[in-house]
Amino acid sequence: EFDALATVKPKLVIEGGLADNANFSGMYREKAIFDFTYSEEQAEVVANAPMFYPDRLTMGNMADKALIFENTAINETKQLADIKVTLEGIQYTEAIPTAGNEERFRNFGDSGVVALTAKFILDNQSTEDIRLLNIGSKVTIDENRGNVFAEGMVEPSAPDVIKAGEQGEKYHVFLFRKDEFGIFKQFDLEFGPFVKDDGKKQFKGETVKFNLPR
Repeated sequence: EFDALATVKPKLVIEGGLADNANFSGMYREKAIFDFTYSEEQAEVVANAPMFYPDRLTMGNMADKALIFENTAINETKQLADIKVTLEGIQYTEAIPTAGNEERFRNFGDSGVVALTAKFILDNQSTEDIRLLNIGSKVTIDENRGNVFAEGMVEPSAPDVIKAGEQGEKYHVFLFRKDEFGIFKQFDLEFGPFVKDDGKKQFKGETVKFNLPR
């Protein structure tokens, strides 16, 4: 079993406890995930590896990543109703499915997968809580070539709520076929709208747009 650690990228997960409601219902919340160091050689590899954004592709060992391009200091802020939305940075990576996860990416064929992970800082200055799992964001390709919607299944599940008057992070992940990604010239990310659990849009369905570097 110890030798088998060399064939995967083990993680140490510190759970955040039960859901914060009176019935203690809902999923356990992950507060921290670390690379699990099991040898001197592996520790050196981890220390020298690129610092990828913590989406579930990386933290869930769904795929290995190879960096294509990043800009982690964009820091562009736009106002969505009473929410300050700051695009802190983006990473484009080739996502190579790990053993046993190939089926998750079958819709991308044999061409390979490119992942765009965007990091946002949200300052909720409104009087309402906002849910992060229900944001209907999309990337528009070359103005009218098509849209790619955020892949919630590979985004971090926590935090799922930012309370009124508080700040928090949101990671969005968009997946592309590798053979198509190379011909795209322009990406415009439309962030929002926020959606309540009952399906109703908050803040009149407002969105904000960011032009992404390529």
